Amino acid sequence: SLQCETRGLPLITCPLDVTKDESVAEARIFVDNNLKNGIQLWAVVANAGVFTCYGPDDWCTIDDYKFSVEINTFGVVRCVQRSTVIFRVSVPASGPYSVAKYGVEAYIDCIRFIWQMSPSGSRSVLSSLFGNHHWLQFTVSIPLVFGVIAAYYIARYVWEKNTVGNYQKKAVFISGCDSGFGRALAIKCAKAGLTVFAGCLTKGGEESLQSETRGLPLITCPLDVTKDESIADARKFVKENLKNGIKLWAVVANAGVFTVYGPDDWCTIDEYKFSVEVNTFGVVRCVQAFMDLIKESEGRIVAVSSVSGRVSVSATGPYSVAKYGVEAYIDCIRQETAAYGVKCSLLEPGAFKTALLDKEAMRKRADTKWNSLTPAKRESWGEEFKEWFIHNTNKTIDNFGSSNIDIVVNNYFHAITAKFPRCRYLCGLDAVLFWLPVSLLDARIQDRLLALLTTGGDVLSNDLKKKFAKK
Repeated sequence: SLQCETRGLPLITCPLDVTKDESVAEARIFVDNNLKNGIQLWAVVANAGVFTCYGPDDWCTIDDYKFSVEINTFGVVRCVQRSTVIFRVSVPASGPYSVAKYGVEAYIDCIRFIWQMSPSGSRSVLSSLFGNHHWLQFTVSIPLVFGVIAAYYIARYVWEKNTVGNYQKKAVFISGCDSGFGRALAIKCAKAGLTVFAGCLTKGGEESLQSETRGLPLITCPLDVTKDESIADARKFVKENLKNGIKLWAVVANAGVFTVYGPDDWCTIDEYKFSVEVNTFGVVRCVQAFMDLIKESEGRIVAVSSVSGRVSVSATGPYSVAKYGVEAYIDCIRQETAAYGVKCSLLEPGAFKTALLDKEAMRKRADTKWNSLTPAKRESWGEEFKEWFIHNTNKTIDNFGSSNIDIVVNNYFHAITAKFPRCRYLCGLDAVLFWLPVSLLDARIQDRLLALLTTGGDVLSNDLKKKFAKK
């Protein structure tokens, strides 16, 4: 029908299924073969999508989320982008669609930075942005502004000191308790008198936690958030062990993996799928499995995202896509469950020096990814750029990162026990003082500012060196 309508116009059709790698690859070959007479490919418009709003999250299965992300997010990753206003706002009964569309936003933000890795893009940034404009001036009295801000935070501090109490009759289920935030939170909750069901991926993690919490109301259970049957077994285990009037008060979806391997050009669709499977679908599985028990107790849903769920920077594609998805999901179910008395909170940590961000782990991920690239792709980037990327990532974590994981753990605990928990908790000075303000900037200003962090000065990929040498 399109061929009939455009007869005589320079338009060629080709079959395309954005959910299939081979179909996209064949389309690429088809386009290459038909670029003749000096014509170059100027634009890619990733327009294919499906409207996947089926109803409230309680009606949806994990397969509904997977189908939506496969087309609306991974389809964009396979091609590259066009989307809708629902990027920024998640509404009730739009869970699968919003999760996928937030993911598109993260992906495009990320790859936009990749192509700006030039020395000129990171010099004289502030002068080029602000010039001699006077828009930073304001006439409101500074003492008045600070007075209002101080009054707000004092009132909020007093308001948030109220707790739900009666911890002995409340239980909490926490995923990802082998180490890090999850383990520390499980111990803190148990010491406070809450009954804790601690989900651990490894047997060693279970045994170690059991040994450390002997005598406390803490029970471990095996948990792999990527497997439906493991979640179902955990739900059954929890229900069987809710005795003596104890109710499940909170679910904490803490399990996650740090899926930063390098620029998008190094990543395959499988890296994106793995990241979303753990960091996004892992949250969906945990929440859905226990939602009826949480509604019954009018309790809490708490999930961890990241500042990468607010701002996507170069070389964080798989991780940011997954974390944007978590933000969309929690925004959606927070509205859906409010009428049941359920409160949903989201933690957005900055950089914390846990095993997730270990320097050697970062080098191992990047080296493994690098060695899997084709010789041609390695040549296009160059060993020098790879080494700079690893060094710069670890240096950024050193400069921004905090070793005080209690900041995150205490925010988790507040979300569980406060009578009036926050919808969002920014964790860490970098999250509050840098990433929050950056997330509010116009995209072009944001790009220029982040170029200071994400470009390598005179360290460029081999391809970019050749490009600039020609100019």
